Amino acid sequence: MWRFRGHGYEPVFVEGESKKIGELQVPDALMAAMRAAPCVRLDASVETRVSLLLEEYDHFLSDRGALDAQLDCLVALHGRERIAEWKALAAGGAWREFVSRLLLEHYDPAYKRSSHRNFTQLAEARQVRIASAAETSFLQASETLLEAVAA
Repeated sequence: MWRFRGHGYEPVFVEGESKKIGELQVPDALMAAMRAAPCVRLDASVETRVSLLLEEYDHFLSDRGALDAQLDCLVALHGRERIAEWKALAAGGAWREFVSRLLLEHYDPAYKRSSHRNFTQLAEARQVRIASAAETSFLQASETLLEAVAA
């Protein structure tokens, strides 16, 4: 997306979210602009993504009740057996395997279906690699992206 600033336009980067983020609703006009805008796909290995998620959602590591409640919301999608497997991994402290399976078995398939349906330019997206969970990897990726936009 682009916004006007001063005497020209500058890029605005937004995450490909759904219309509802938590309890908030993204305005229709902004959603339409986001969905029609050019896309960038950030690619990272499962290991990198697991590391990032374990940092970001570490509150679930210490509050199993909250984690179990979130997992219970997924029973209709995945069945009691799979949810029980995920809960057992968490109960056993196998956090990396737990997060990896949650990504591969739930989040990635759902995100792929939704993204391709909602973002019309996703097939032509520029791909930017995130090499690791280190801050330097994100700085390098942002530099690569800004250079590409400037060209």
